[in-house]
Amino acid sequence: MKPLEVLLSKRWILKNRDKELYYQLKDEIGKSRDFLTEKLGYQAIVTPNLIKLEKIPAYAQNWMGIQEFSDHLEYIFLCMILMFLEERDLGEQFVLSMLTEYIQGNIKEEQIDWTIYSYRRHLVKVMKYCVKVGILEIDDGSEDNFMKSDEGEVLYQNTGASRYFMKNFSRDISDYQKQEDFLKEEWIGMNEDRGIIRRQRVYRSLLMSPGIYLNDDTEEDFAYV
Repeated sequence: MKPLEVLLSKRWILKNRDKELYYQLKDEIGKSRDFLTEKLGYQAIVTPNLIKLEKIPAYAQNWMGIQEFSDHLEYIFLCMILMFLEERDLGEQFVLSMLTEYIQGNIKEEQIDWTIYSYRRHLVKVMKYCVKVGILEIDDGSEDNFMKSDEGEVLYQNTGASRYFMKNFSRDISDYQKQEDFLKEEWIGMNEDRGIIRRQRVYRSLLMSPGIYLNDDTEEDFAYV
């Protein structure tokens, strides 16, 4: 499979996990950027640590969810993790208890009690997903420690990839109150004759509606059902 085809089939390519492919794509992406933008409507993101195509589906489908997740609370935890990492530098370490305190203090819709096994199980599932896709690396410990007891600790390292998991909005969304506000976001239109129209993704609306899912299986980054 050609390097560009690999990029089309994956969420992103992380240099620390596949350095050879990263540099292959970095050389090739410049030649294909016009095709990706004008023909496919995909924005290419190249950073010193990753390469990614912003692949936004024109229409949401029911299967566009993270296959490892089975509860809306797990999507909420994922958003909380992304928000937590916004305040962390690349390579910065933190322990799991810092994150659990952050989640408890910022989720208003539900009282999170980490002594309850089901809450720990949901969070562990999300943390393992974040490690799998490269948002986090484990420096010491295991999530299984936290699964057994709310006092279990894990030392994580922020890879910096979390800032590219979602697409940034082009305007301030702090005043948005409901899901419909996000649906009014600007359209990204290519040549009208080709009819290629794409919406910007929803970010914090994930916290508002349990029917919103991140796509992992086909790597379309965000969709709602």
